[in-house]
Amino acid sequence: MGDIDGDGVLDLAVGAHYDGDGGTQAGSVYVLFLETSGSVKNARKLSAFHGNIDAFYVVETADYFGVSVAVLGDLDGDGVGDTAVGAYYDDDGLGNIGAVYMLFHETNGNVKDANKISALHGNLNTFYALEAGIRFGISATTLGDADGGGVVDLAVGADFDHYGGSYTGAVYVIFLETNANAKSAQKISFVYGNLNAFYTIDTNDRLGRSLAVLGDIDGGRWCR
Repeated sequence: MGDIDGDGVLDLAVGAHYDGDGGTQAGSVYVLFLETSGSVKNARKLSAFHGNIDAFYVVETADYFGVSVAVLGDLDGDGVGDTAVGAYYDDDGLGNIGAVYMLFHETNGNVKDANKISALHGNLNTFYALEAGIRFGISATTLGDADGGGVVDLAVGADFDHYGGSYTGAVYVIFLETNANAKSAQKISFVYGNLNAFYTIDTNDRLGRSLAVLGDIDGGRWCR
């Protein structure tokens, strides 16, 4: 998460997506303030009951909040690192559709503000319609400032996306604004994003189950 408490040591966000705060398998994230030895000197839990998320959104039974966590850097420019947290069975719009919670933190780890990217929030529906059961948010990673807009961008997996076949999967590349809304997006899947020029994504491949940033391996402008 960067050094959000200002003690010179990087801090950590850890998902626990089966946590029972707020209901069975509602999920949680632990913000861990570390010592130089790697031990935890302090901690803050983010869940239905802790960390002030409930001021903005309801985390409830079987959301699996915390199944993925991505560090956004200081998205809102307040000097404190922010996070994106996947909840792949969140029911915004339709059953088990999934969502990503964009969390703006205070120095103690609490949530001071939040946005949600889902079928109903965050402007992603301007570009793509999320469908029931796709498990949007099963994975997430930041891409750096991929489009050169001065704001970090995000990739989100939806491994049960079924456009082109059952569970073919997809990745959504989301170009962010500082309030964590999507200003633009590109889907990579069986039919979108030009991947089919190189490989065929088949039924049950579950593209997007995991994501990792490689850095700029070909000398282009991504992940700079």
